[in-house]
Amino acid sequence: MDGVGSAASFHDILGLLCTSGGDKLYVSDLCIRMIDTPNQTVTTIATHRSMYGAIATDNWFHGPKKLIFDRTATATATATTTSASSDHFERVMYITAQFSIFRLDLNTRSLCRIGWPPRSDTAWGNPIDPTGMLMTPSGHLIVCAEETHSIYLVDPIACTHTVLAGPAAQNAVWTSESRLPDQPHDLIILEDERCAYVIDHGRLLHMTLPAHLFISASNRK
Repeated sequence: MDGVGSAASFHDILGLLCTSGGDKLYVSDLCIRMIDTPNQTVTTIATHRSMYGAIATDNWFHGPKKLIFDRTATATATATTTSASSDHFERVMYITAQFSIFRLDLNTRSLCRIGWPPRSDTAWGNPIDPTGMLMTPSGHLIVCAEETHSIYLVDPIACTHTVLAGPAAQNAVWTSESRLPDQPHDLIILEDERCAYVIDHGRLLHMTLPAHLFISASNRK
């Protein structure tokens, strides 16, 4: 429920994201909500109900989870906004939800589904239900999916995905079957070491990442 202070309430918070200035918090509940921290106001900015008929019947979202900002600054900039501005980076958000990933423009509050096509993993036959996610300097998304036991590399512009690690990976980053991801839930990257640490069903996995993921999107040809 939207409101001010204690008048606002949440259902089941699964994701939280803060702006660099700390003046806004974004929460994934049944909806996506924005908290204006100085004024303690809560406002719903995206709901699954608003999607029906707005873009396409396939573009609904349910159960939003992880929230991240688009670090490549691809949103339309004003004349006074520089490419290095953190405010510019924080104009677009990516969201993992049930069977999908969405792009949310925070200026226009428009929501667009960018995955998954197709909706199932051919190796397991299960729907890809993403949980954790991050964006690399190259602008790619690395996405965890517990039910398909895999970690995916997603190009949010081309709307394509490949298996980065898991049973269907053609170029596995791990040589031992026991070190393959089991139920990867979330991850972080260490850019200096070009690697990721993955939360995976009670254990922590170290994963070496391809070098091209650390080339800035602005420098890609």
